[in-house]
Amino acid sequence: MIDEKLKLFRLYEKTSARGNRYFVGRLAGARVIVMRDERAELSEGTEGVWDVLLSPADEAPARRAQNATAAPHTAAPRTSKAPKPDPNRPFVEDELPPWTP
Repeated sequence: MIDEKLKLFRLYEKTSARGNRYFVGRLAGARVIVMRDERAELSEGTEGVWDVLLSPADEAPARRAQNATAAPHTAAPRTSKAPKPDPNRPFVEDELPPWTP
């Protein structure tokens, strides 16, 4: 058992314009997006299935923060375009080992 915990990255909970919850964060040079898969079949004891998606980060967080504080009134509004699942791609559920906290 591991006595020490190492924080890998942090996720921020957001709500889309449609009212869907999702999480975003960064891991090294990648943007992390966690979205609920509403079409996934739930097995007994499962309350939901969440997909973890990675995409290249658009720019460094420090540069983005600097731009936001330099001219917040000129920043363009951000629109979230979450990738949509491909309905033609079959769903494959990964086998997960039992987990005990």
